[in-house]
Amino acid sequence: AQLSTVFVFLVIINGINFIDGIDGLAITEVIRIILLIEFFSDNQTILTPLSILLVFSLIALYYFNFKKKSKVFLGDGGSLLLGSIVSIYIFYVLGDQYTFKAGFHINKVLFSILILIYPLLDLLRVFIIRIKNKTSPFKPDTNHLHHILLKKGYKVFGMERRSSSKNRMNTNHLEGKVTFLQGDLTDQNSLLRCLKEAKPDEVYNLAAQSHVRTSFEIPEFTANSDALGPLRILEAIRFNN
Repeated sequence: AQLSTVFVFLVIINGINFIDGIDGLAITEVIRIILLIEFFSDNQTILTPLSILLVFSLIALYYFNFKKKSKVFLGDGGSLLLGSIVSIYIFYVLGDQYTFKAGFHINKVLFSILILIYPLLDLLRVFIIRIKNKTSPFKPDTNHLHHILLKKGYKVFGMERRSSSKNRMNTNHLEGKVTFLQGDLTDQNSLLRCLKEAKPDEVYNLAAQSHVRTSFEIPEFTANSDALGPLRILEAIRFNN
């Protein structure tokens, strides 16, 4: 039961994540799933207040999804959040508390699959294409920022914090492709030195304290790196120019 729960959870999250890049699609699917679950319920569910808040919050995202310039999508964080919420709804439907309206006697498992049919079929489509192309379905794609820049022929520099032991487990595949410089968002001088050495035409900041629990445990450091860090980068760019 525990393994199946984790499996369903991961499938739903990845299903939402895979359709995020199409204008309005992920938002529409999440809203549709929530509304269908609420509509077929015999009475108001314990998740109804969350449903109302979530639907109205997501409607505002349509504007940013359909902008011709500077589009904003959910991203991995948004997909994880909405996928988790949809998973909670599905597990609630499969539980004993959820009952269908009179006249609707549907198998709960079949109902859950049907309301998730588009994300599930799209996820299956990607799996089939990858297997057909002899690529592992679990291998990450190559559409991250550094992949795009390298494909364009950019000379890419990356900044990393100095540590007592070299830890590039997540960036081993970039050895020889990306030049790594020692620096820290909390140290203005190191940012100035990195920019002076790299002489970049473009600067992208993807650094942050992204671990939620840790960010609460060390809030001052989190604010220093996530909030003041970008300010230091902008100041370093201004001084170098």
